This record gives sequence, C-alpha cells and structure tokens, in this order.
Amino acid sequence: AGILSAKWSYDEEILTLITNDYKLLLFSRNLDLILETSIDSNDIKSFNNQVSIGWGKEETQFKGKGKKQLERDREILKNAGLNIESENAILCDPTISFKQMGKLTEFDLKNVSISWRGDCQFFSISIIEEIDNLKRRSIRVYSRDGQLISISEPIDGHEHSLAWKPQGSIIVSTQRKFDSDPEINDYVLDIIFFEKNGLRHGEFNSRLNPLIDNILNIDWSSNSEILLLQLENSIQLWYVKNYHWYLK
Repeated sequence: AGILSAKWSYDEEILTLITNDYKLLLFSRNLDLILETSIDSNDIKSFNNQVSIGWGKEETQFKGKGKKQLERDREILKNAGLNIESENAILCDPTISFKQMGKLTEFDLKNVSISWRGDCQFFSISIIEEIDNLKRRSIRVYSRDGQLISISEPIDGHEHSLAWKPQGSIIVSTQRKFDSDPEINDYVLDIIFFEKNGLRHGEFNSRLNPLIDNILNIDWSSNSEILLLQLENSIQLWYVKNYHWYLK
C-alpha cells in the first residue's frame, strides 16, 4: 500500500508506520507486528471538543463569565423582533472564539508527520482527514500500545509541522491566519501549542511573512530548551524566558 510516514520511538523499541490507506502499524525492534489499526475519520466525532450554546432550554444556557454579555445581546435581538426562544437560535459566548472548521492552506505540504514524546509513552500524528465532506488537519495522540487518546480541535490554517516537546506534554505545530477584513489586514504565521488532550495551549508570532514564508519542519533540542524552525533557505532558533519567546 505504500508508506506515508515512519518513526522510531526514542528508545528504539517501537517503529511507527502510517500507510497510504491510512493504516497505523506498530512494530517491535525485531520488526514483529504489535498492532494494526485504521485511522478512521469518524473518530473525530467521538473526540469533539467544541460546544454549542443554545437558548432554547435553561439547562443548555451558558453560565460562565460571558453570561451577562450574552443576556444583553439576547435582549437586543429580542427588541429587534427576532425569535430567540427557539432551540435553533444560537448565540456565541463572546469570551470564546468562533467555531473553526479546520480550513487548509495552499502552503500545507499535505504530508503525514509522527512525533514521539521523550519518555516514549505517547506519540502524535499530524494527518489530513475528511469528515462531512470537509478536509482538515488533525493531530492524533496515541499511547505507546496504540490506544487513541485524543484528536485536536479543528483550527483554520493549521499546517503540517509537528514536534512533541521531549520533556513535557506540549505538542507544537503552526497556524497561518488570513483575516478577510481589509481594515484589519491581519496576516500572521503563528507557532501554536497543543496539550496531550488535543486542546490549544497558547501560541506566539513567528514574525515570518505568512504570504511567502513556509515552515517546513519543527524540532526541539533534547533538553526542550530550544525550538528549531526549518525554513526553505534558513533555520531559526527560539527559546522561552519568563513565558515569552525570543529569537536567538
């Protein structure tokens, strides 16, 4: 079937393979087959981290820090003559970003990447999947024995780079943001972080030009202190101090 990606664990005990027909294979150091399983896009529905907030029933109403703003928005819509009592009427918590669909960019290399955590207890996969006729890039996290732990939330502009921080639970990737509003003109190529549970864990601006630059690969130093970005004709080395990222 052909191989899309392959990676040994750091202890060289497990070889991870992903085939063209989206099969995940785990082999022992002696190349004995440990596990063969399909990468099924239907798994995404089981690990959906998005929450819709409806106004039709009391138990589905938002109770967090955006509640007062939501109540004001609801009153404005009601005064405008809109029916907001229907279960189909949905308002968004203003403290939560709009739900994203995971739109791909033309800069995405369309490849598959594998990255192991330093202690070899977990590995992650960055792969393009199709669900409900839409293609999106996902980060899947598996345990050492091949159990699916999580799938990342959909992120518009999420691209191919993938690297698990050797010491810790942070997975790094990239996101290219294009704001369609000409007044904002917000073009950014961000370095983004995920937790092992698939949720976002912050980001920083790479300061690269998102209209022309592409981050081909990302990797960590073995002590987790330096983050390397491989560009087409150069590399960048970043380090963090007091929760702020600096370019060397």
